[in-house]
Amino acid sequence: MEKKRFNFLLFSSLFAILSSRSIRLIKVEQGTKQLLKTHYESISHEEHIVAHRGFSGLEPDNTYESVDRALNTPCVDMIEIDVRLTKDGKIVLHHDSFINIDGVLVRLENLDLDSIDETRIISRIPHSSVQNYLYDDALFLAHRWAEKDREDRGIIRLRNFLEWYSFSKQLIIDVKALDVNEYYMDELNYLLKDYKDDIFIQSDNYMFLIAMMKKYPQFKYFFIVNSFDDLVKMDDDFDGYTVKQSLLSRVAIKQDKKYLIWTINTSDLYLQLLHNSNYNDSMYIVTDQPDYMCALGTVKKLKGKN
Repeated sequence: MEKKRFNFLLFSSLFAILSSRSIRLIKVEQGTKQLLKTHYESISHEEHIVAHRGFSGLEPDNTYESVDRALNTPCVDMIEIDVRLTKDGKIVLHHDSFINIDGVLVRLENLDLDSIDETRIISRIPHSSVQNYLYDDALFLAHRWAEKDREDRGIIRLRNFLEWYSFSKQLIIDVKALDVNEYYMDELNYLLKDYKDDIFIQSDNYMFLIAMMKKYPQFKYFFIVNSFDDLVKMDDDFDGYTVKQSLLSRVAIKQDKKYLIWTINTSDLYLQLLHNSNYNDSMYIVTDQPDYMCALGTVKKLKGKN
């Protein structure tokens, strides 16, 4: 009898928790949709926004579809993409170190472009840490992305992408470099030299960035600050910094530099950023969900008027 009672109480508790969570998620979904509706009906937006890997909250990242959606999102100011060098010296759009070949993860830099299958499966939840998805709005935003079907996408050469891209919005090219590769630098210069006024080159490989900046000073460069060790490397003459939000309070802000703060996808992180003493309205928010971040900014602006 006691065991039955225990099972009944356990089942009742689980049912109550799941029911409460479901009701809460429905309310969050309704609230988020209303928030987005308010933003879409507004003429202007409050924040400076960088679409992370294109609009990667709704489309597979580093694809034409993702970048096209970002281009057609009015509140997006800049678009970021990632590039890597293949074994046969081709620069392609890809974020991760590895690519899935018939279920086996292989380092992309060890593959010739021709050996990569014509299509690859891209299925990734929006880029963020697991803890951020404990918040209700993030659960909804992840759910919004997850509703999309898995889709095949061909890997894109940077050369082809640049011929397609409209440059109606400035482009940030995040260079994934394993070492200080002179050929890589020369190829980037060859492909990007005609677009130097419309692009920024960024990387978390400090030595690569310094070497390329010295060799090709005509470009604008961002250094990615993602650890405490990187803070001491911020005295070099970079044009700006892409700073992990948790490190922003430790940065000595300089008025003549651009600052991109990553990666802000939830209302909780957005509010934390607003309350950071180093944050100012000239900084850029890097996000997978540009429409949602702009919506939060729109509501903040409307509340300020009341």
